Order: sequence, then structure tokens, then C-alpha cells
Amino acid sequence: MGLPTPTPIVAAASSLRSAPTHADSTQRLQTLADDARDHGSPSAFQAVLAASRCALRDVRQRTALAKAAALSLAQHERLDAMAGELRVLDDALEGVLEASGRCLVDADTAPARARRPRLRLWQRSASPTTAAASAPRSWGDTAEDLLVALDAQIDRLDTLASGQPHGAPSQLLATDVTRVLARHRDALRTETQRCAA
Repeated sequence: MGLPTPTPIVAAASSLRSAPTHADSTQRLQTLADDARDHGSPSAFQAVLAASRCALRDVRQRTALAKAAALSLAQHERLDAMAGELRVLDDALEGVLEASGRCLVDADTAPARARRPRLRLWQRSASPTTAAASAPRSWGDTAEDLLVALDAQIDRLDTLASGQPHGAPSQLLATDVTRVLARHRDALRTETQRCAA
């Protein structure tokens, strides 16, 4: 199985700092998708892709809440940059999502049916947009919620990556999205510690 170098997600995330473009990120991800189709398991790749999109959706929602509660312009700008990078990555993932992966993402967002329980391939965190969450919240609370969400999504993607064959496109995808989330978690943790000092 051919392994793209550097891994497309890491390359896409690195390029976001200089010139984030949807087309660049999608092209890099398309390399992994093509490799999965030609040499791996396209269904496993699409399942990991769907799980990655669900993880990003959760983190992006919580990032927006933390950005709204930011105490300073610097915090707001850092969270805005994080949100921008996650948006470009999410758009790039959307660009290579096929029908088999899309149905998994759609199943995660559809309301549960009363008669027929649905298969849950991905456990979604509680939505931050509930009535309780819509009340104004402090920076500390929203930052803590975001850190918890980042930790949970990183753990889930790590578990997903460990279940994939070594070097498979699906494993590379899960590992690389995890790295992007871990980098944001570490930066946010540093910021919250600085504020607490």
C-alpha cells in the first residue's frame, strides 16, 4: 500500500497557517481517499471520515461558545484562528465524503426514531446548544467544556485509529485529525492555565 508523504491531513493543517484554501486541503485528502479506494478499504476510510466530521462538528460548536465568552481580544483571535482552521479542515473532509460516509454523518444528526433504535457508530457528546447552554456563560466554563470535548474526541479518534490496519489510509486519517485536535487542546490548556495564574 502506498503511503502519501507527508500525510495529507498534517500537510493540510500546516498549510492553513499561511494560506488556508479549501481546494488545497481537499486535494491532499483526496490522495488518501484514492489510496483507500485503490489499495485499502474505502468503507473503513469513509467511516473514519464520518467520525472525524462528527468530532469536528462537536469541537467547532464549543469553540464558537468559548470565542463568544473570550475575556480578551487575544483570546478571541486565538479561538477565531482555531475555528478557521477547523472549518477549513471540516470543509476538506466534506469534499471527499462519499454517500457511504454521508449516511453515517446524517444518521448522527437525525432525531432518534421511537420504534426502531438506530445503530450508533459514534457516541455524540451532549449538544452545547441546549437551552441551558444558550444562557450567557463564563470564559472558564466554556473553555472547560471545549477542553473536555477535545479530550473526548481525541480519545475516540485514537481508539478508532488503533482499530485500523497499520499504515492504512483510514488509520492515517484518524491519527492526523487527532494531531490537529491535540495541538488545539494543548494551546487552549496553556491559555487557561495562563488565565488562572
